Amino acid sequence: MALEHKPFELRIGRIMRHRRKLAGGYDLILNGDNLIVPCPHAATLAFPWRGLCLALVVGLGFKALLMATFDAPTYTEKLTMLAEGRPLERAGAWVMQPDPASIAVARVIRLVQG
Repeated sequence: MALEHKPFELRIGRIMRHRRKLAGGYDLILNGDNLIVPCPHAATLAFPWRGLCLALVVGLGFKALLMATFDAPTYTEKLTMLAEGRPLERAGAWVMQPDPASIAVARVIRLVQG
């Protein structure tokens, strides 16, 4: 009795796999029998621009917050300590160097803090 259901279960499996593929998007094409059938889109990899922009904004905000929290000589002293460390610390010191955008955001944070 179980062997009688095997072809049906295989067909259901094929249908479900096809439906999962169609869930990602599809185009309607005309096949050889002149039937309009859905054909799934080819998988494409997209660059995560939103995630990159979010990481940059969060990083800028963190850097500006540190610049607003510490006064300029203390911040420079901490950067100097980082620049003398291991390669990863030197990279961090390079990233944390003041730039016009972070200086402007730090000024706004200082104004908000009072």
